[in-house]
Amino acid sequence: MWFAGFGLRTWSNALSHPEAAPTDPELAGLLERLEAIPRERLVLVTHLPPFGTLSARDRKFVDRGNVQLADWIREQQPAACVCGHVHHREPVTEKLGETIVVNAGPHGWVLRL
Repeated sequence: MWFAGFGLRTWSNALSHPEAAPTDPELAGLLERLEAIPRERLVLVTHLPPFGTLSARDRKFVDRGNVQLADWIREQQPAACVCGHVHHREPVTEKLGETIVVNAGPHGWVLRL
């Protein structure tokens, strides 16, 4: 397996309104480099979850995800995306296409690929 990570550099309005967020050039650069890795062997570890997933929904059901990341996952279909940012009480696991998306919550989660 290959693991690639992307954190969060600064707090911005894009976190409150991700659908209006501009493309992050650093994330774009990382995602472009990852296209050389076989998808079935790639696990992304990101601070922000992909937009439009349950992993991205806070307790008030506001989507706190990243549109750019979600678009890339839908197109490239890596094996998994392990994310954080939204502090769920329990783990959330789901699929975005064939990609497993996990927000492990405060107590962690075992992911078997």
